Amino acid sequence: MVFVAPSVASRAALVAGAAFAAVVLLAPAGAATGARRAAASSYTEAQAIRAFKASGIALVDAQVGEENPVVELVTLRPEHGWSLALFVYPRASQATQAYDAGKNEWKPAGFAALAVRNLVVTVVPTGRRVGVKAPPFAVPPEVRAALARLPAR
Repeated sequence: MVFVAPSVASRAALVAGAAFAAVVLLAPAGAATGARRAAASSYTEAQAIRAFKASGIALVDAQVGEENPVVELVTLRPEHGWSLALFVYPRASQATQAYDAGKNEWKPAGFAALAVRNLVVTVVPTGRRVGVKAPPFAVPPEVRAALARLPAR
């Protein structure tokens, strides 16, 4: 298991980072065949950035210069009262494991969170924090539109 420290680049990354940080597992070096299969059903960082940009959501890499198997993309400032963090995992199973580890903290705090293949998306309404109970928050339409723009596999 590899521990990945949450980035300090954005508020969304700090809030969402705590729950997923200890859940990044690396594929074994000899798993080349499995890695090719995972790549065929996974989204790339570039695909995610393009899909969100087409929906009017600008994402930046929160870990510029850091060597990390998980790519963390965030909004720099709140969009319509919320911030977004999108994590691109090498494999869908890793994204599912990270989502499962974080959802029990995110959902009660009123965050919108979902996993789509190898992506985990957290949407944090302005002012909400992990550990503070808040009403549910639906995934904004702009985020749903961006996810719908990802290529079909």
